[in-house]
Amino acid sequence: MGVWWALVVAGWACGAAAPALRPEAAAVPDMAAEKKLELEKRVEVALLPAVQVVGEPEQYALAERMAALKVPGLSVAVFDEGGLVWAKGYGLADVSTGAPVTQRTLFQAGSISKSVNALAVLLEAASGALDLDAPVNARLGSWHLPDNELTQHAPVTLRRLLSHTAGTTVHGFPGYPTGAALPSLVDVLDGHEPANTPPVRVDLVPGGQFRYSGGGTTITQLLLVDTFHKPYPSLLRELVLGPLGMGDSSYEQPLPPERLAQAAAGHLIDGSQLATKRHVYPEMAAAGLWTTPADLAVFFREVALARAGRSTRLSQAVAQQMTTAVATEPGAGARPGLGVFLFERNGVPLFGHNGADAGFQADALVSLEGAHGVVMMANSDNGLRLFPEIERTVFAAMGWPGADVPVARAPSSAAERAAWLGDFVVPGEVPFTIGMQGERLSVLRPFSDPVELILLGPKRAVHRDRGLYYSLRDDGFDILTTRGPVATAMRLPAGKKVPLLELAAGRSDSAIQAWRAQIAEAPNTPGVGPGPGIQLGQELLRDGKVDAALTVLRTVATVCPWAPMAHVNLAVAYAASGDEAAASAAYKEALLKLESATWIPPEQQRQIRAGVQHELEALNHTSEAKP
Repeated sequence: MGVWWALVVAGWACGAAAPALRPEAAAVPDMAAEKKLELEKRVEVALLPAVQVVGEPEQYALAERMAALKVPGLSVAVFDEGGLVWAKGYGLADVSTGAPVTQRTLFQAGSISKSVNALAVLLEAASGALDLDAPVNARLGSWHLPDNELTQHAPVTLRRLLSHTAGTTVHGFPGYPTGAALPSLVDVLDGHEPANTPPVRVDLVPGGQFRYSGGGTTITQLLLVDTFHKPYPSLLRELVLGPLGMGDSSYEQPLPPERLAQAAAGHLIDGSQLATKRHVYPEMAAAGLWTTPADLAVFFREVALARAGRSTRLSQAVAQQMTTAVATEPGAGARPGLGVFLFERNGVPLFGHNGADAGFQADALVSLEGAHGVVMMANSDNGLRLFPEIERTVFAAMGWPGADVPVARAPSSAAERAAWLGDFVVPGEVPFTIGMQGERLSVLRPFSDPVELILLGPKRAVHRDRGLYYSLRDDGFDILTTRGPVATAMRLPAGKKVPLLELAAGRSDSAIQAWRAQIAEAPNTPGVGPGPGIQLGQELLRDGKVDAALTVLRTVATVCPWAPMAHVNLAVAYAASGDEAAASAAYKEALLKLESATWIPPEQQRQIRAGVQHELEALNHTSEAKP
């Protein structure tokens, strides 16, 4: 229930009398209600495709898209300067119980937790209780970040930790299955058992460059606890959640029974439920927020209003500090602020954050200038595949700046089409071919159906399914999204044998031979080793193409037998095919290869080994349970 609506209801409850309409008076249309109904209809039955082509209408039903992407439950909130425009839940919060998603169903926010944590830090800095630019070790008490030659050049500070420019390690956290032994926060920071991640340390000069670090955010959590001597969930409720009226939100990990009844269960990419329904995150500041899209709408709207000087709850200085870019994230067009990222949608500036915990994903996009936005949460590892469809539909339905504009096909000559033909690769990723399907261009990834590449001009095209824009150059093409440039695809020499393309064409011997030759010629070159093959295998498994995934991952393990993760991913594919004996053998092979994988840091080796052993135990239990 939005704030404006709550105030209206409060007025009724207090006995405020509404003026009676005279019999001849005409009712005034409720424009807000009409907008809400139109938006709801558009999202539910008229989702827009990645590319809208002039004269070729195409729309999708939300229920069909959720089923196709194996997303059991979804919750959405849309807001503008006036408050909450619309919020609704869809599907199941828990497939095992059949509990439906409602507007108040709790989801794990993943890294959006960092945004709320950042506001708490900034508020205390504004009050003078914290210093954003002082060395964090001066404030930490129960633990200290080990200094080294890098920290002698520049200190690790709260400002740098919040903007991911402190040089700290550990990208993210997998969480702990419900019921598992939980590490203390100090155990997490030092990588001590039962922590399942490496220690958080500095291995880049602080302030030198952007590198995403959930580990760094976890340091801010401990600093808040050490400074104010209160449990982190209580502190965040006191500083942010309570004052902003986010009554359905909590950082409690695990959730207490009374809140657990309101919580969704997480689901994997194949649609199956997490074995223990939810993971627990002691790393609360980085990944531990339980919330709803409606509550996050309150949070992000308030920050946007404050940025424009129109909030009664937050100062303009704090909001502007939070939403001012500190550095540029390489390759994605995004720029980190303090706890949020700034980016553009079709040239219009936005801010926000997304998140992913085990079995949960979320995304929030907010206008940098207009205090409107959308928040989406799903109890699925496929949520981020569905969110763009909702995002572009909401932007179009609301008429917001930055909404996608339908494209028009451009006439083309045979020579103009021929300029696009060939094999291409983004360094380190899966190669693909641009060819012809009749008179139209198409993009063909290994083991996948061709997708049309729509020409918008002689040197500009768009991928029909993914909404990626290609800008042709002599040696390949630049790839752009609605949020800016993301990569460059390089044209491969004509006649060059590309291992994964050879494999997809059924030429496995040629693929293996070409792959081994590439590794021998350039053993340390990114994209030459097992990485692209593992990526392709994972994509095929995600799409339910188990046989194709096995073909790819068997080849990866054959060509790169020394790579433990090649065997781990092969084991996952065997398990998906139902061949538990082969899966067990592949996991055991991964453990053997891990013993000689000296290039893998010890902490990461321990993490891989623990994961493999966990999977082996699960396979053994499954085998024992069978009659």
